[in-house]
Amino acid sequence: SKTLVAGCSASVIPSDGSVTSIGEEAFYGHWALTSAVIPDSVTDIGASAFDGCSALRSLSIGRGVADIGESAFAGCSELTSVSVPSGVTSIKPFTFDDCIALISIELPDSVTLIDYCAFSGCKSLTAVNIPDGVTAIGEQAFSGCSALTSVTIPYGVTVIESMTFLGCESLASVVIPASVTEIGFGAFLGCQSIATLIIPDSVTVIAELAFVSCPKLTAVNYYGTTAQWNAIDKQEYWSDFSSLEKILCSDGTVAV
Repeated sequence: SKTLVAGCSASVIPSDGSVTSIGEEAFYGHWALTSAVIPDSVTDIGASAFDGCSALRSLSIGRGVADIGESAFAGCSELTSVSVPSGVTSIKPFTFDDCIALISIELPDSVTLIDYCAFSGCKSLTAVNIPDGVTAIGEQAFSGCSALTSVTIPYGVTVIESMTFLGCESLASVVIPASVTEIGFGAFLGCQSIATLIIPDSVTVIAELAFVSCPKLTAVNYYGTTAQWNAIDKQEYWSDFSSLEKILCSDGTVAV
């Protein structure tokens, strides 16, 4: 059956090797569950397995887990910290969506993909160390992470997808690598604390609303020439409602 335990405040899944998988929705909506220990024998956690466990505060994920399903811990609104075990290669859609108390997340070097809405609505998350091996970050992956102050996007990511950092009001420092070619629709919309930004000369597209409502953004440092900057496909309203006045290029300044 999908439900392993009902009505319990703590769950210690047997560590004798008898449990190797936690099924979809196994603990879905168990509002009384406050702690869970997942043993090393478990290799996968199904979609929405702990979705809506709004009282879950303590979580230990065993070293054997290699796959965590979509929305597995969505809505775990009391969860403050998570360590994802080595071997997991992707953080799937909505995995930690609306974990509003989540302060810290430890991601292993094995992760190559952070999918869409993976951490959306994690409004207490102040920092995240994105592993160097990550090559793709999905749409709205960190949208609504209003306490996030800094982020370094690893080299290998080519597109900052639509609304990836939407509403990250405290985000003041962003490192965009030279692998990025496109900054997507509303990628940094509403990032009210960004004051300066470095854009590499690899960027060829800045989509609509990419830096809209970034009121502290006054200047962009661009690593290419003025001619290269002018050649970028900058779509409508890409910087409206910011304070952006100039682009500092390698050979001069472009007024905005």
